[in-house]
Amino acid sequence: MGKFRTEPVKKSMYAILDHLHVAAQKHHVYGFIEVDVTQAKLEDINQITKEIRKAQHTKMNRGGVLENRKSDTLTKYYRYIPRFLRRWIYKKLTSKPSFVKKYMGTIILTSVGMFGRGSAWPLMSSVHNLAFGVGSISKKPRFIEDDLQNRQILHLTIGLNHDIIDGGPSARFVSQFIGLLEEGHGL
Repeated sequence: MGKFRTEPVKKSMYAILDHLHVAAQKHHVYGFIEVDVTQAKLEDINQITKEIRKAQHTKMNRGGVLENRKSDTLTKYYRYIPRFLRRWIYKKLTSKPSFVKKYMGTIILTSVGMFGRGSAWPLMSSVHNLAFGVGSISKKPRFIEDDLQNRQILHLTIGLNHDIIDGGPSARFVSQFIGLLEEGHGL
């Protein structure tokens, strides 16, 4: 094994660490799903891909989606608050659904599929009630009416907060969602 060294965490990472700490206390149930997207309209997917690539190269302010001076000031001082107090504040704020909805939205979507090859599902941690992680698309063999065919398979992770969303409605939602994806609905 190689040599390892310990380095202190940068103070700019404190907010992310606090988020992960609070998210780990949520009762999420995760599904790792394979979706056959072979039938999706390829020309529309290519157009969407071009728009995503263009957005990736768009320059953003340091605040990302919170592009204002007030949030930059709050972020700057946040890292100087003691850890126990930061985590207490963060937990209190994220326990209020109205706060989470107003400042963080109701769902989260992350995509890591462009960073790897093969079959990969993202593992994520979130304070949101519904979280989507889009993984890679890979070719896999599937039986279609007794005929073995190579299909385009999207690897998708869905996380649901089981404290808020019951299992039955969750399963029905996931089943309907997969059906919509596989038929390319909305493209």
